[in-house]
Amino acid sequence: ITSSSSTSTATAQQAHYARCHQGIDSLCRFLSLLTTHTSDVNNYASRIHLINRILGILAAHCFADHEEQGDQFHPLAYQRIILNLFQESTAAVTSTMSNTTPGADTSSTNEYAMYYIYLAFTNCLHLLRPQRVPGFAFAWLEIVAHRTFMSRLLLSAGRFTRQTHNMYALLLVDALRLVTPFIRSGEHAQSFQVYFKGILKTFMLLLHDFPEFLCEHYYQFCDALPLIAHQLRNIVLSAFPKHMRC
Repeated sequence: ITSSSSTSTATAQQAHYARCHQGIDSLCRFLSLLTTHTSDVNNYASRIHLINRILGILAAHCFADHEEQGDQFHPLAYQRIILNLFQESTAAVTSTMSNTTPGADTSSTNEYAMYYIYLAFTNCLHLLRPQRVPGFAFAWLEIVAHRTFMSRLLLSAGRFTRQTHNMYALLLVDALRLVTPFIRSGEHAQSFQVYFKGILKTFMLLLHDFPEFLCEHYYQFCDALPLIAHQLRNIVLSAFPKHMRC
């Protein structure tokens, strides 16, 4: 009887999550179409303004919900909205780049659009950083370490490459600042261990795929870590450019 009841409960929860995901995905698609059709190909100012407003409202609502709900705060909806909006917004600009006529000079405009989209999402995540919204820490780290988010910021080419790298470095420093007090005090609660393991995996991925990024920003990461964080500091300091490998 217990097994059958637990199975039915799990099935009901899965159905509930599926309905929630469908609603969230539909909302994100609607917001993406709304932002896309507010500007033409050569003018992204209104689109960027609307994206900033949407993310600002989302961050404020997430913070207020976290303060009100406390331990009952549920971050998955906010995580899915931010990720979906990021993918939809960047994909819309990418498709515009590929669909423009060969004679049209829109590369500069598209670079500016992508830069300000990245900046808007970086500001949103910085507002929701783990030190400020601890209940959102795990979902926040999943967003920052997501393959789409990481690759879009670190593989971006053009005049804003350094700026986008600085944005991602800022978010990683935000992630490190949460674990620094726990490392110094020697506390090893289960939640800290899970979060720290996620940070280790993220930096190992960066060491393997983007070692030049770690070389460029090693001082910021080491400065955010205490001296006794040997494992993380060794990962950062062991990075060297790919072209130097044997």
